[in-house]
Amino acid sequence: MGQGNIAAAYTVVPEGSITTPKGFTAGGLHCGLKKTTRNDLGAIVCEVPAAAAAVYTLNAFQAAPIAVTRESIGSGGVLRAVIVNSGNANACTGKQGDADAYEMRSHF
Repeated sequence: MGQGNIAAAYTVVPEGSITTPKGFTAGGLHCGLKKTTRNDLGAIVCEVPAAAAAVYTLNAFQAAPIAVTRESIGSGGVLRAVIVNSGNANACTGKQGDADAYEMRSHF
């Protein structure tokens, strides 16, 4: 996963939405998870660490990002970003899935 220039493909979310609270920004882009050209990756970012909580699936097969999120929230109850994708469940990916989830977290 490179850190190329994604700004040109980034769609900004309008006012009156998740970005209405001061300090929050959000957007999405198409990164190729889906065959269509619609946005398939999104982010909500806060300028400073913000209080965070989550509700997790009870499914026995929890995807690697779930474990990474639990760890992130458990280490202080704060986050600066939430990343979501469409078109890729990230489940049953083994060690590579763990590595990918930690790499994604490292970018924020």
